[in-house]
Amino acid sequence: HFKGVNTYEDLYHFSINNSDKFWGELAKSRLDWIKPFGKVSDCDMHTAKFRWFEGGKLNVSVNCVDRHAAVHPDRVALIWEKDELGTSEKVTYSQLLIMVCKLANCLKERGIARGDRVAIYMPVSPIAVAAMLACARIGAVHSVVFAGFSAEALAQRIQDGMVETVITTDQGVRGGKVIELKQTVDNAVEKCPSVKRVFIAKRTGEKVSRTDKDIDLDLAMESASSTCPAEVMDSEDLLFMLSSTTFTQPKRPTLKATDSKTSFDIQLNETNNEVLLNLLWDTQVYLHDNKHLIDKIPNNQYNRHNGKDYGQNKKTNELPSYTYTLGN
Repeated sequence: HFKGVNTYEDLYHFSINNSDKFWGELAKSRLDWIKPFGKVSDCDMHTAKFRWFEGGKLNVSVNCVDRHAAVHPDRVALIWEKDELGTSEKVTYSQLLIMVCKLANCLKERGIARGDRVAIYMPVSPIAVAAMLACARIGAVHSVVFAGFSAEALAQRIQDGMVETVITTDQGVRGGKVIELKQTVDNAVEKCPSVKRVFIAKRTGEKVSRTDKDIDLDLAMESASSTCPAEVMDSEDLLFMLSSTTFTQPKRPTLKATDSKTSFDIQLNETNNEVLLNLLWDTQVYLHDNKHLIDKIPNNQYNRHNGKDYGQNKKTNELPSYTYTLGN
C-alpha cells in the first residue's frame, strides 16, 4: 500500500513517521464505513486528548460479522472446545450473525438501548462472543468480567461501570469442576441496586436459583427475530469498558471508543479485545475452557497465557495462525 515499504521494518518505521497516512489508509481499506471519516487523528500528548477518525460512522458488529457472512457465510468463525473431553462446536459466520441479531433483539425488547451498560459474566463460549457483538450492534457499552471472579469483585465492576444489565450462564465448567456462576451473580446483584435485569444462558442445564430480575436468554432468543439493523455509531462513541485489575485491587474501568484505531490497538491479554480484533480481520477464533488441551497445542498455535512474549512460540519462533483464547 505504501511506496518504498518492502519489509516489516520499513512498515514499522513508516507507521511511526507517517502515523496519519498509515492508520488512515488501513482504516479506509480494511473497514466498512457507513460515513467516511474526515480527519484521521487529533491527538495531544500534553493535554491527554486523543480522538481518531472524527466524523466517521460505522458499527463494529457489522465489520466483525456481517461483511464476512455476506462473502463466505459457511466459513467457520468460531471453534469452541468444551471442558468435556471430545466435545466441540463450530459456528459459521452466517450462524454467528443470526445468533448476534437474535441476542441484540432480546436486549432491545427488554429496554436496553444505545449507551446503556451491560456486564458479561460468562465462560468462554460462542454465546459470550455473540453477547459482546450484540451490545456493539445496538450501541450498548459492554464490560467483560472474568467468570472466575468472586461476587465481591463482580459487584465492584458493576458499580464502577454503572451497569444495569448482566448476562451470565447457569453454571460454568472448568477442569471438570462445576462453577456456580448464577449464584455468584445473585450474590453480586444484591449489592448493586442499579441492576434491572439478568439474562441467563444455558451451559449445563442444571436448575439454578431464580429471582424476579431473571430472563431465560435461550427461551427469549427462540422467538426473537434473526435480523437486527445495526446502530450507526460515531467513531468516538463508547464500545466497551476495560477494567485494569488485579485479583485484589480493582481499578476504575477504561472506556474504549468504537473507532477503528481502538480496534487496531491490540491488547492481547484482554479476551474481548482479542476476539473482536480477529473477527474484524476474518481470522478464525479458537475458544476453549478445557485445561486438558493446553499441552496438545500444535507448534503454530501459541498459548499466550503460558508464554512470556505474546504471540510468539518460544520453541519454533513461529507466530500463531489463529487466535487461541482461554477463559482467563
